[in-house]
Amino acid sequence: MSIDTSYSSGHSKVKIRRNVVFKLSTKVKSDRPVKLLTKKNCKPQQNILFLKTHKTGSSTVQNIFLRYGDNNNLTLVIPEKSNYFGYPRHFNRRMLHSKYRQNSSKIQNNIFAHHARYHYKEMKSIMPRNTIFITILRDPVVLIESLFSYYNLKKIYNETSSISFLKNAFSTSLNISAYHATSSQRFLGRFGRNQMSFDLGFSVENFDNLKMIREFIEAIDSQFHFVMIADRMDESLILLQHTLCWKMEDVIVFRHNARRTSEFTSLPKDLQENIRIFSIADVLLYNYFSDKLNRLIEKFGKRRMKMEIAALQNATKSIYRQCVHKEPFKDMIVYYNKNQTIDKKCQDFIISELSYTDLLREEQNKRYRFI
Repeated sequence: MSIDTSYSSGHSKVKIRRNVVFKLSTKVKSDRPVKLLTKKNCKPQQNILFLKTHKTGSSTVQNIFLRYGDNNNLTLVIPEKSNYFGYPRHFNRRMLHSKYRQNSSKIQNNIFAHHARYHYKEMKSIMPRNTIFITILRDPVVLIESLFSYYNLKKIYNETSSISFLKNAFSTSLNISAYHATSSQRFLGRFGRNQMSFDLGFSVENFDNLKMIREFIEAIDSQFHFVMIADRMDESLILLQHTLCWKMEDVIVFRHNARRTSEFTSLPKDLQENIRIFSIADVLLYNYFSDKLNRLIEKFGKRRMKMEIAALQNATKSIYRQCVHKEPFKDMIVYYNKNQTIDKKCQDFIISELSYTDLLREEQNKRYRFI
């Protein structure tokens, strides 16, 4: 059986096999629609589950939640070791320290923002009932290139370039037996086909089941209050601020684990097409929530959005100049030269995920006497 490579860039339909077409409704089918909160009818949300997805800008967004929890003396759900909860297995409450497993009068979990493979019931069981669920997605083609570059697979597999490695890796999508064999493979035990869908709990066995893909997307839409789009980070940050009823300063962030623009590789169109076929669940997932973000921006107001983005960018530049010594402001940051007189506020913006996690773990262990 051959695989039809036709793909509609208009996001309305994708054909992945001969005579098989999956059309995803442009209407949002959700029993918990996103509400853009305003200062008149909202209070700051402090119970949040942020489902990190790989190489989508999630480390940047995670810093927002770790900072907020730290500065507001909230309880963060932190792995006992490292920055992962049992990945790539689905999350289970038994992965937590026993004192995190159930909310009680003594300890109430407030923020969950570390890597875990999504399991709605298990995660819901250890968070308050009014928890806001948030995640982030990225264009699947850009995501694949970023994943393979970040883990330097061209070197591991002795290829001369990222493009040559990707061409060899995704040429298998045109061979049906190799295509299915690759479906379940997780490189380095962590990433592979339909990475975002996998992170969000979707079963590998259903990667080519269009009915199950649709049900999966509708489930994510009903369970998550807001899905950010990394390719429209500024708009996503503004909508995140209003969804959580936070101050603008709460969503100011420096980009973490980001590559320099010069490090991005432009992929040939035929390779991009093969990646889209290979990542069909991710493509449909991304298109659905990208379209939804567009509708939210329309509802918010484009003029208002433009003004608030400008204000956010100016505020970010101001804090950047306070915290970073002799470095021009950049949209994508890899390393920071810290100002010698750096204070805690600046430290929280600049500190890496692993260092911040270790620091917060130590502080909470002392607070709750976990040691």
